[in-house]
Amino acid sequence: LDARRVALRYLRFWFWVDFASSIPLDLIMYISLPGYCAAAGAQAGGELKLLKVFRLVRLLKLLRLLKINKLVSVAQQEYGVNPSLVELLGLMIRILAVTHWVGCLWNMPAAYYYSDDNLTAEEQLGRARETWLSPLLLAYDEVEPLTELPPVSDIYVASMYWTVTTISTIGYGDQHAVRGFERVLSIVIMLLGCAFFGFVVGGMQDIANQFDANAARTRVKLDLVKAAMHERGMPQPMVRRVKEYYSHYLSECADAE
Repeated sequence: LDARRVALRYLRFWFWVDFASSIPLDLIMYISLPGYCAAAGAQAGGELKLLKVFRLVRLLKLLRLLKINKLVSVAQQEYGVNPSLVELLGLMIRILAVTHWVGCLWNMPAAYYYSDDNLTAEEQLGRARETWLSPLLLAYDEVEPLTELPPVSDIYVASMYWTVTTISTIGYGDQHAVRGFERVLSIVIMLLGCAFFGFVVGGMQDIANQFDANAARTRVKLDLVKAAMHERGMPQPMVRRVKEYYSHYLSECADAE
């Protein structure tokens, strides 16, 4: 490998993605903004909210998931892995990645609303009850009245639960939008979720078909026969008879193998 060419290619795109997502924003704010760690002063509230927006730049690293197709092809060529298994793994990784992104996006407006650093724990809890988290918090209250927000891990699991039930078109309805912007966001996610669900079903169907190697070879040969008959302009009754014959013949050959 030519190190110079590799470096130049890296500098064209991925260097800037890695550079922007690796900027130590917390350290910069700690040095430049007094009282950043305590977040107690009202003067720092606006800057802290702006910092949360800047932190979204770190999500640029997720662009590396776009290289998954290249990794799949390398695994197939270098290690001789079953292509169907590799494609199934790649599809599962895409499903998990999209589910994680949508789950974080779903909770983002609510988190921005209730996670004001200038509010007390009880005030943050009161604001959270005005968001999609209200059914979750009511379920907690039935066991023991809450005095502060539940753990972030529980909120994340609830958000992922809503995402999976929505994208998979199940939609139990126990978690639902409360605020106006949440309703708009849920509409967008449901519309895009239908398209993504169709993509997943189509991908699973393709992978299931590829697991049957004999069926795949049969389809290829039948396609060649149909193309040859189409080029010669054979009549439709003859085309049907030839297709039926070759379908039977190829299936018998596959059983013999």
